Amino acid sequence: MDDATASDSTAPAFVSASSTPNDNATDVAVGNDIVIAFDENIALSTGNITIRNVTDSSDFEVFDVASESDGTTTTPGSGRVSITSDKVYLNPTSNLTGNRTYAIRIDSGSVTDTSSNAFTGISDNTTFNFSTANTTPVVDLDTGAAVMTAVLVFLRAAARLTLPAAPQQRMQTVTP
Repeated sequence: MDDATASDSTAPAFVSASSTPNDNATDVAVGNDIVIAFDENIALSTGNITIRNVTDSSDFEVFDVASESDGTTTTPGSGRVSITSDKVYLNPTSNLTGNRTYAIRIDSGSVTDTSSNAFTGISDNTTFNFSTANTTPVVDLDTGAAVMTAVLVFLRAAARLTLPAAPQQRMQTVTP
């Protein structure tokens, strides 16, 4: 068969091992972009790619691939999506929330290969999911941070308050 007449009829497939983060990754940094890898070069079509907050059962951000694309780049702008070769890049508008589980959902047909074969999509919370690192603030009492300084100044001032003395009762002796 002549290569010039060969046609591609196979849809692109999701490749977890080359995606960032990997499927089921833990302690993912909340500020990282998300990279979705496929087994062949791809193009964006029409539909949505959704970052789903599984912990809260809500959509964290929805990207319309037809209208929110920065084209071919590995560094899309905030709230934008882009592609390069076999990868889709997502740059959420804001950082993910720490200590949460997220899933990536992709509408069927929103990604195609260069022969227009549509990716079947991801519509569940398990095919591509990950957990973010716990970002609970750590209070370091030795840093002298502005907030702690203000609290200490307030407490010191309160400790210096002088309260009025209780009134003294005088005893009188009554003689008949």
